[in-house]
Amino acid sequence: MLATLLTEDGFPVRKKCTTEYSSPCPSPVCDSDDDGFVINAKTGRGYCRKCNWKGDDIQYLREFRGMGFQQAAKYTGRTVDRKGTKDWPDKKERLTGTICSTNKALWREQASTVINKARHNLLDNKSSILKRLLRERGLKIKTIKRFNLGWISKDTWTKKADWGIPTDGKDLLLPAGLVIPYDNHRIRIRRDNPDYGKYWVVKGSNLEPMIINPTSSLPLTETPAIVVESELDAMLLAQDLVSPYTVIALGSTNTKISNELSEDLKQRPFILVALDSDEAGEIAAKRDWTSKYVTAFRTPVSTSYGKDFGEAYVNGLDVNDWLFEAVELMLDTAVAQTSGEENTYPPESTVNNETTLPI
Repeated sequence: MLATLLTEDGFPVRKKCTTEYSSPCPSPVCDSDDDGFVINAKTGRGYCRKCNWKGDDIQYLREFRGMGFQQAAKYTGRTVDRKGTKDWPDKKERLTGTICSTNKALWREQASTVINKARHNLLDNKSSILKRLLRERGLKIKTIKRFNLGWISKDTWTKKADWGIPTDGKDLLLPAGLVIPYDNHRIRIRRDNPDYGKYWVVKGSNLEPMIINPTSSLPLTETPAIVVESELDAMLLAQDLVSPYTVIALGSTNTKISNELSEDLKQRPFILVALDSDEAGEIAAKRDWTSKYVTAFRTPVSTSYGKDFGEAYVNGLDVNDWLFEAVELMLDTAVAQTSGEENTYPPESTVNNETTLPI
């Protein structure tokens, strides 16, 4: 599991022998070489030869993804006795996916300050950062403002007590990178230095998926949903789609949705599952969506354009063209299933054994 987490966060994991793997150290304050972090395949624990960080998958989730103890345990699929754990969220927090903090109002106040400062920094930035969002992500200035995207120019450390988070002798890191907030309840940062992991979630954040509803007043039963991984991809769809769709960004293929959101989705006419066109996206699409929701259909971006909407935009994809083909594919699949024919979905056209959407 630890090796999987490292891979998800952008660290290259290499097999050294039957019982050992290696990778760069995930700690943002360590500059070990590519083989400096060692993972024991039998115990599942890791150890850095340079900074001496050590721990298992739960410790990794707590320190590098900002999860509380119980949430990290649940994420790994373990059942943990509540007795003796300090960071165990209460029942309400377990349902909402919120990481435990002493003072949520204080956390949101601090988050609002960071978000506003980062937002002004991005909009005032005359360098390539803002231009890259416009050119490589297809986001317009009004969309960047709508979702309060921002920029932190250098790694910053702040006191956890200022955020209402129980102190443990360590400061709270706000790494340099693109700030992707979700209201004042979450701060995810796409790191300027991906060598330490592609994304960083500030401790105390709510980990629920980002939900972007259309401006139309149609009821749930008439508003389909699209599920993607990246918040930036979701913003692009919300910006450019001419049809009213609710767009849901998971943030990770392993993100679990709440019972409330699940019941919401069951009322939708259909769900287009557009997780990334890679192995992780294919596995998650089947495991969490098409096998659980009868109205969910796998409709990824064609690999000829890229693995996600960000890459596809750069390569010339119009998201409305993708939507037209996705709906056609969904209807063909639904007809085949209803008629009792063998389920030919996903379509048979593949590239390197990856399902593609014919566009």
